[in-house]
Amino acid sequence: MRLFQCSTFVFCVAACFAPVGAASGIFGFVDNAGVFNSLYAISPSTFGSGARGVNNAGQIVGWYQEADGHGFLDVGGLFTSIDDPLGYDNSASGINNSGQIVGTWVDGNTLNGYLYNGYLYSGGVFTPVIDPSATTRTWASGINDSGQICGSYEDASGFFHGFVDTGGSFSTVDDPLGISTLAEGINNAGEIVGYYYDSTWHQHGYLDNGGTFTTIDDPLGVATAAMGINNTGQIVGWYQVAAGYPDHGFLYNGSSFTTIDVPLANGGTEVLGVNDAGVIVGEYTVDTGDYYLPEPSTFAPALMALALLNYGRKHAAPGLCCVLTRLVTATQTDLLASLSKGPFRD
Repeated sequence: MRLFQCSTFVFCVAACFAPVGAASGIFGFVDNAGVFNSLYAISPSTFGSGARGVNNAGQIVGWYQEADGHGFLDVGGLFTSIDDPLGYDNSASGINNSGQIVGTWVDGNTLNGYLYNGYLYSGGVFTPVIDPSATTRTWASGINDSGQICGSYEDASGFFHGFVDTGGSFSTVDDPLGISTLAEGINNAGEIVGYYYDSTWHQHGYLDNGGTFTTIDDPLGVATAAMGINNTGQIVGWYQVAAGYPDHGFLYNGSSFTTIDVPLANGGTEVLGVNDAGVIVGEYTVDTGDYYLPEPSTFAPALMALALLNYGRKHAAPGLCCVLTRLVTATQTDLLASLSKGPFRD
């Protein structure tokens, strides 16, 4: 594998952690024994963020949105951007107890030609993590203390497969009940969690223990995704009670599910990572309701872009989200010029 040197920009913003409030947007959060704190101003121009992984030292990784997406590492309130110099729209997804970080960056300059590439960031150096079976997309999602990396890739037919990268040797992770599988988290025992789509394209969480797959479905949901697992076997993720409804986070201890919703998160909560002390990180959405229905000529492309934004968020594709955010922003003048009378909510 080729190695790439990193250049990082370090900054610290006073009061980066603030009590959960009612600001509108998507924000990262930390839940420590039921006490919620939000990640707001990671940089002066941040307008969105998400926390995706946490290790036992409380170091947090995730993403924040400016004109482009950036990965970040948070060590006690000191934020460092984690951006692979080969690409843009970066996102950091997992961190182990040695401080090794995995994530994804985007390469390409047209909406239909974006390539997603995984990376390992260790000791100030970026190393590509690209499954050899991938066509255009590889996502690196989790890493354990042995340096095993899990993630997902897309094949030539457009189906997804999970993988485990052990020192450069890739093994495919496919739930036998699924037609597409994504791997999101891995612990020191090599247990993997993620989600799959069945033959009717319904979504289910799973636990892979040495090749034995167990479906993890929150009983309150019609769709479930398992996103992280710690070394005590606790599993976190999110579920939906019905298609199109806000997500709810969950913690599963092997026998029961506990719903986790950030207070005031009327647009949904997704739990994405958990450490061995049970500290939880994720994302939540607040919708203040300041939306209006545009004329049909501009509403259709906007609706398509927003639908794809939701797809990108669900599939850990912050680059796609950033591209489509720019697309919606680019048409904002036309949309504002054609507002209709009635408000609507997504």
